[in-house]
Amino acid sequence: MALCAAVTCKSRVGVTPGKTFHCFPTWNPALLEVWISKLGRTTFWRPSPFSVLCSDHFEDSCFDKIGDVVHIRSDAVPTLFFSLGCHEKRRVFFSCGLTFYTGRSS
Repeated sequence: MALCAAVTCKSRVGVTPGKTFHCFPTWNPALLEVWISKLGRTTFWRPSPFSVLCSDHFEDSCFDKIGDVVHIRSDAVPTLFFSLGCHEKRRVFFSCGLTFYTGRSS
């Protein structure tokens, strides 16, 4: 079972209900680099053919939903990540290269 590639995320394909999982856009090198930069991993990390991100890391506007079928838009960029800080968890939004902390979440 694949694990979401976001550093602090524990979502697993086939185990975590209510989430969709999305492959990295390897067909679009420029978009792939944006996805990788948003993850906050080391500069040497590269996704494997099985690496995925769960739907928690995308805004609703990144998806097209038709009935029960969910498709990620071809230009979607992950923007929602959790950052573990000093004894607290914060939701971090990345926008235009800036990081905004929205406060504590439980």
